[in-house]
Amino acid sequence: SGVMGSAAPDPKAIALVRAFCDAWSRLDLDAVIAMLADDVVYHNMPMEPLTGKATVERYLREAARFDSADWELKAIAASGATVLTER
Repeated sequence: SGVMGSAAPDPKAIALVRAFCDAWSRLDLDAVIAMLADDVVYHNMPMEPLTGKATVERYLREAARFDSADWELKAIAASGATVLTER
């Protein structure tokens, strides 16, 4: 029925999210973009969502300017391949 918490955590999904957060903290955009799915939806509030890897890559490389990033991972939990983080 799609109830959260009904599937065993997927260790590969958790590792991917950890690697993604680490790449952001290093501002390694090549690594960040390599981990995006082709059909990614990037929704950074309050802007409108961006859809598709090429669109998100263009935004991250051209429109967004990041001087630093510190993605301190406080907690991580998963249900199947759905991963939630507290940062």
